Amino acid sequence: MTQSSPRNRPDKLDNPADKSGRYSSGAIFCILALLLIFIANHSANYACANSYQNIPCIIHIDTTFSIDGSLTLEQVVEKAKEKGVKVVIPTDDALTEAEYGIFPFRKIIKKKIEEVSVLKIGSEKYLNEIKILNEKNRNMLIIPGIETTAFYWWTGNPFKENLTMQNWHKHFLIIGLSEPAQYRELPISGNESNSGKFDASKLWGGIILILGIYLLSYWKKAWIIIFIGIGSIIYNFPFKSLPFDNYKDYGELPYQNLINYVNKNNGLIFYAHPEAINWSNPVQIGPVSVRTKPCTNSLLQTYDYTGFAYFREGYRDAGKPGGLWDEVLGEFCAGKRNRPVWAIGELDYINDKESGEIDTVQNILLLKDFTETSVIDCLKKGRFYVLYKTRPDNFPVVIKKLILGSKYSTAQMGEILKCKSTPKLTLCITTGDSKSHKININIIRNGEIVKSDKILTPAEYTYMDKTSEGEGIQGQKSYYRIELISDSGAKIVTNPIFFIEFH
Repeated sequence: MTQSSPRNRPDKLDNPADKSGRYSSGAIFCILALLLIFIANHSANYACANSYQNIPCIIHIDTTFSIDGSLTLEQVVEKAKEKGVKVVIPTDDALTEAEYGIFPFRKIIKKKIEEVSVLKIGSEKYLNEIKILNEKNRNMLIIPGIETTAFYWWTGNPFKENLTMQNWHKHFLIIGLSEPAQYRELPISGNESNSGKFDASKLWGGIILILGIYLLSYWKKAWIIIFIGIGSIIYNFPFKSLPFDNYKDYGELPYQNLINYVNKNNGLIFYAHPEAINWSNPVQIGPVSVRTKPCTNSLLQTYDYTGFAYFREGYRDAGKPGGLWDEVLGEFCAGKRNRPVWAIGELDYINDKESGEIDTVQNILLLKDFTETSVIDCLKKGRFYVLYKTRPDNFPVVIKKLILGSKYSTAQMGEILKCKSTPKLTLCITTGDSKSHKININIIRNGEIVKSDKILTPAEYTYMDKTSEGEGIQGQKSYYRIELISDSGAKIVTNPIFFIEFH
C-alpha cells in the first residue's frame, strides 16, 4: 500500500519514529532534505571563506613632522584606532628644502629655505616615536614611511621676476625603510652632502692651492692663487654630487635614481597623486612661482617602482580601463618589465577638516600574520585591494574572496596562475552593514572591460571568458582586475591576478 505523505500524517512529524524504533520514509525524506540544505549552505560559506584576514590599512598621512601636518603621530594613531583601522603608515616629508644660487657662484650667492621635515628633525627621532607607539598599541601596526620629491629644477630668472620651481610636487611615497641612515642617504635634491657620490672633479681647488704654494717662492703675489685655491676647496666641500643639479631638466633620471635606491634598500616606492592638477598652472609663492604638471606618463617612462596611488588622484586617466596602468601591466605580461605595478589608496591626510575622515581611503590587506613583515610583503606582492568611501556614511563593499581558478590550482591578487584551460574568476562579496546592496561590477581583462554586470550583495559571482579561449599567445601572461561601485557610492579596485594558458 502506498505510504501516506507527511502532509497528511502530522503525527509522524511530531514523532518520526514508529513503535518499533524505525523512521518513516517521510521523516527520512525531511531529514535528508535538511541535511542537503545544511551541506549546501556550508559549502557556500566555505566557498566564500578566506584563509586570510582582511586588515584595513591607511597610507599617506602628514603629522607634525611635516610642514602641513597639524596632528602628532600619537593623535593620528588614536583617530585611526577609533575608526577600526589596524595598520597606519604615516608618510611625513623627507626634506622640505629649496635653494637657488646665482651663476657662477651658486653656492655662495644663494637663497635657501628649509622647513620642518623628517631629516630636519631627525630620522632617529621619527623612527623612535613610531617604535614607542607600536609598543603602546599592540593591536595595531604603525609602519614608517616618507613622502618626497626626488628633484626639482629652476626656469626663468629672478632679475626678470619669472623664476619658477618645476616639479616640486612630483612626489613618491616610500615605505619600509627601517634604519636612520637609509633616510639620511636618500638621493634627493638638497641632500647631496649625505647622499652624493665622491666627485674627483671637485678637487680642482686643491690643484690651484698646490700651484699657489709652489709659486709663492718665485712670486710674492702668489698668495692670491692660494686664496682662490682655499676658497675653491671650501666651495666644493664635501666633494660629493648627485648625477643632477637643480638648474636643468634631467627627465626621469633623478626619479629612476631614487627608485633604484629604495629597491636596493628593500623598501617600497609608489607614485603619489600622479593626476593632481592643483599645481599644473604656476602658483605664486612670494617672488617665486611653483609648478608641477600631472606625472602620469612617468608610469610608463620609469621602471621597477612598486605602484601608484589610484585613489584619489590616479583613477581617471592612469587607472581607467585601457589607461596607463593597463599599459604598464601589458608591458609586464609581454616581458618588457621585470615586475608588475600595484594600485594603492592614499589619504593625503592633514586633518579631518581639510582631508576628510581618516578612513576615507583604505588598503584592505590580505594577511595571515599580523606583523610588519607580513604587511610589507603584502604591499610588495599586490595582495590587497583599495576602498574609497566617497561619503562618510558609505557602507563599504567587502571582498570575502577573489580567486582565479583552474581544475587543479588557484591564484589570488598579485599571483600568477598556470592553467591548461580558460580559468574561472570567483568573487564573493558582502557589505559592511550586512545588508543587501546593488553593486556595479566591471571585469577587466588585459585592459579591456569584458563584462559589466549588476549584482546584489551578499553574493558569489563567477565569470569565465570562454570567448578568449585559445586566442592568447602560448605561454604569455594575461590578467584580470575588477572595479566595483556600490549603490551607496563606495568604490573598490582590485589588484590584478595573472594567468598563463598552456593549450
